[in-house]
Order: sequence, then C-alpha cells, then structure tokens
Amino acid sequence: MRIQIICYRAIDHQALCLDFQNGHIGVLSNLGIKMISSSKEEWMLNPNMYFSLIYLGDKVVGGARLQIKDASCKLPIEDAIDYLDKGIIEEVASRTDQLTGEACGLWIGDEVRNIKMGLVLTRCVIIMAKLLGLKSLFVLTSQYSSSMTLQCGFMPLTSLGNNGTFEYPNEQFISTVSLIDDLQSLESAEPNQKRIIEHLAENHQAQLIESTEKGPIAIEYNFSNILS
Repeated sequence: MRIQIICYRAIDHQALCLDFQNGHIGVLSNLGIKMISSSKEEWMLNPNMYFSLIYLGDKVVGGARLQIKDASCKLPIEDAIDYLDKGIIEEVASRTDQLTGEACGLWIGDEVRNIKMGLVLTRCVIIMAKLLGLKSLFVLTSQYSSSMTLQCGFMPLTSLGNNGTFEYPNEQFISTVSLIDDLQSLESAEPNQKRIIEHLAENHQAQLIESTEKGPIAIEYNFSNILS
C-alpha cells in the first residue's frame, strides 16, 4: 500500500478542490448528514484556504482543510456555532490580529478507514498552519475524533457551550470546539505528536512509517506546494 499526502492552496488547484469536495460530501451522505458549514463550496475560491489530499495510488481517499481567518469571511466554526453560542465570534476575533484559522472539512474514505488517517490529517493541517505563520488554530470535532485532536494539542474551549460541547450538526451528534493557542511552540501536544509535527514542518517532503492496527505503513508527505 502506497499512501501519499500532498498539500495545496485551493485557488491554485480547482480540479483537485472538486475531488476533495466530492469525497467530503460522499462521506457526509453515508453518515446521513446533508450539509454542514465546512462543506459549502465557497471555500474553493478563498485565497486563504489550503487543503491536503490522501492518495492511495492515484485515487483520492481523504482530505482536510485549513482556512486562515480574514476580514472578508467567517470561519466555518463561526457559521456553525454562532446561533448556539455567539461567544465563538469573540473568541475568533480576539486572535485574528495575530493570525488564526481553522482545521475543517476532514473526511476519510472507506479505503483508509481505521489506519489512523484522521490523526495524520489533523497533524497535516497543524503543519500547514505552522508553515504559514499562524499563532492559533480552532477545530470543531465529533465525539469520535476528539481524542486525536487532543493528542495534537487542541484543548476544549470550555467557555463555550457545555464545557466546549454542542449538539451539532443536530441532536444526534455531540461536537466539541477546541483550540491550539500555542501553535508555534505546541507545548500542549503529546511529546510524540509534537516531535512528528516539528520534523515534518522542517522537512517539507518526507516519508514516515506509521504504526497502525494493520501494521506499519509508509506515508509520503509533501508540503512544498503551499510555500511556492
């Protein structure tokens, strides 16, 4: 099994944006979710949007996005949570001057499910954010993915909702608003995750062996496109 993860700036790769979007909507549909804020198509034309894709051979089987906050549009997490707790607007605004953003739109296809790709993609968004100079990063996670964001340094934003949790996208799901407020030092991350993130942030094209339930898997990473 050969897995590659390549990162792009959205406006430079519109065809690949469509690959991402089709895969994301397909996964949401399989979960019975018709639309969430991070699945809207406007992101493809945002100059402050970056994304990663997982390739299994030539097939796209997963991805995640990074949106950098600017004055022209809200982050997906603001659109998602504003009607439940307007405090999210203040939390984002207080960090905008020092560059903040959001990890969003993470999806994984059946082909690579259960081999830690969610954790791998979460790390990739953090690395993109570090390389692009962000100081903080928000994320809205499901109850099933909160553990992997904790490993990477995200902490629940307990001032919002019910200690950071909300019934979102509907009453059948519990989601958590979390934040990394020390993105460049990443002191809140588990030591092993911090080591991997820092290694990949320094080596923009690298191969790592990931331990998974199916045994060791070689993953090739390429972050060079977002810096060109």
